Amino acid sequence: MINFYKCCSENNIDVNKFYFCNSYVIVYSTSGNRYLVKKEFNNSKLYKYFESIDFNDYEKMIDCSYGCELYHYYGDSFIDKYGIAKSEILSLIDLHNKSFSYIDFDDNMKNKFYEFYKNKIDGCLKYYLKLQDEIEEMEFISPAYYLLLNNISKFYKLLHFASDKLNYINGLDSIRIREVLLVGNISIENYCYGEKKYFISFDEAKRDYLIFDLVSFYKNNIFKVDCISLIDLYNSKIKLNECEYAFFLLLICIPNILGFENSNFNNTVVVRNEVNYIDKTLKYLLEKDKENQKTN
Repeated sequence: MINFYKCCSENNIDVNKFYFCNSYVIVYSTSGNRYLVKKEFNNSKLYKYFESIDFNDYEKMIDCSYGCELYHYYGDSFIDKYGIAKSEILSLIDLHNKSFSYIDFDDNMKNKFYEFYKNKIDGCLKYYLKLQDEIEEMEFISPAYYLLLNNISKFYKLLHFASDKLNYINGLDSIRIREVLLVGNISIENYCYGEKKYFISFDEAKRDYLIFDLVSFYKNNIFKVDCISLIDLYNSKIKLNECEYAFFLLLICIPNILGFENSNFNNTVVVRNEVNYIDKTLKYLLEKDKENQKTN
């Protein structure tokens, strides 16, 4: 629990009301101003980097005290989720365009890349094959396992597609992927849309392949907004090369390895969410396949 009261008091802010939102607190002062308080995370070097590349979609800290960082907050609750997600994608495009450098894979990097994701795909496939065998031998099958069993072929179909994309990347004469400054958490909850528009937290920021942020956006927002049109918007500005786009498809096609607990209800919700994700992703792949057939 962050001690936002002491932080506010230190800055002569009289708290009228507040509410918790993910890992931070939105505070309404008696004077009518709004503030965001989150756990201290030293990003001073990162903010200097933003200044050097002229990236402005972040909010400068007012103060840091009692283990908390204090910021002004400008969120507008009347903006629809799609509007927030679109603005977030535009901010992401700006950051990626201003921070990228190309990584050209040599043979050693190419082999390591292939082995890493092959093991990831094979591990996921083996897990579900083993789980399927165990479920089929059960005398009584719980609702969660029954739901999984009825949809298990979709898991395999998605993994097969991931494997195809990995083989496609491995078969390319050269692999070139952009490395950027990643935000790390691309969700509408991590974006402020209002008088100012900016990412709220950069606690997961690091340099790595730009595709990881796009995958984060897809997985965090797939049930909230029309991700397909916004990914197309990103691609229209960033212009992913064939390797980068295949890498994106590979990553979204590896299902989560589901864990189960003692609650039948919770287990069923977990399976249902994963099945819904797989259904959405298969639909996305089908639509993209139809688009490619029209253009060829």
